Amino acid sequence: MNTSSFSPPLWLRNTHVQTIGSSLFTRSPDIGSGRRIELVTSENVTLEAFVHGEDHPQRQVILIHGWLGSADSSYVLSAAADLLAAGHPVVRLNLRDHGSTAHLNEEMFHSARTTEVVDACEQLAARSGHPQSSALIGFSLGGNFALRVSAHTSLPALAICPAINPETSCTAIDAGPAVYRHYFLRKWYRAMAAKTAAFPNRYDFSAMQNRTNVLELTELFIGNHLPYPSSSEYFNAYRIRPESLENKPVKIIAAKDDPVIPWESVAQLSEVADVLLTERGGHCGYVPKQWMTDQMLEFLRR
Repeated sequence: MNTSSFSPPLWLRNTHVQTIGSSLFTRSPDIGSGRRIELVTSENVTLEAFVHGEDHPQRQVILIHGWLGSADSSYVLSAAADLLAAGHPVVRLNLRDHGSTAHLNEEMFHSARTTEVVDACEQLAARSGHPQSSALIGFSLGGNFALRVSAHTSLPALAICPAINPETSCTAIDAGPAVYRHYFLRKWYRAMAAKTAAFPNRYDFSAMQNRTNVLELTELFIGNHLPYPSSSEYFNAYRIRPESLENKPVKIIAAKDDPVIPWESVAQLSEVADVLLTERGGHCGYVPKQWMTDQMLEFLRR
């Protein structure tokens, strides 16, 4: 396990400033909308992606956003701009029901839907013309997905602040400052509203309204909409296990002051993966962003 000298200016060192500042202080660059494509997987699931810089000479990078984010999240657009500037073709992938895609599939998103993301990434790698020259970069839950895709395909993956043990992450959100809990609850309810609007005869979330913590809402969601008997079995379905990463080309970057992802869950993977833990950085923060840009480009060069 490696440590790093990431050292933000004094006024940016607070974990919450880092975490929230990644959105407040990072301007969404204008990279254009890209070429929109729809990917139909082996399970007849349709996912959306946006392709940029197809004529660029370097390794293609598939970016995977976090839970309740999208291909248009500021951190995805910022990473895409930096990678394009360095000569990399970029694909921004929307997970099921994220972005404006609630209408594409009747069945709802949940975090254990691994096969469709693996299939989509394999298709995107093949589309590049050089399947072995694509790589994944994922953020938070997207980092979890990137690690799972690499485990199934051996595509190189860089996971930034990934959810390793989802149950502890859920507990951390509920136990931490209310701002994070309210943020995720608000966005989750918006996602439910979008799904209801797309399939009004299928979904009714009225019994799930006005919940005050993420774990409670997760348990209601599982009981009403998922094929798992308990939250523990659901969380275990997408927990990252060390043995799945053995001999896989993956790197994980995380911060010890992350208020959402307990760093100990990341540290336990250091025997099977290249793990870089920083003292500061918050959750997918790393402001100013140049340090993280350098880390991404170094990973892709290797």
